Amino acid sequence: MNEGSKLYLYSITAVTIIGGLLFGYDTAVISGAEKGLEGFFLTATDFHYNKVMHGIISSSALIGCVIGGALSGVFASRLGRRNSLRLAAILFFFS
Repeated sequence: MNEGSKLYLYSITAVTIIGGLLFGYDTAVISGAEKGLEGFFLTATDFHYNKVMHGIISSSALIGCVIGGALSGVFASRLGRRNSLRLAAILFFFS
């Protein structure tokens, strides 16, 4: 294996690791927000917070990942791979 392919392999590995770290970070953020939402909904008098609502709130980030993964191919086809990644980075920054 020559040096060019090792550098490429390390770059791909680093991007993959950073993607996993970002997914873990998002999961932790949802977990923190979930506790605040649970406290808010439990004190509301006109809203009944139950386990179904808790499940929907907990899984909303994962549902977004599934939808985003399904749409990423469409964006890559229309905008190109690099431009779709740029769009994803901008959306992630503002979210």
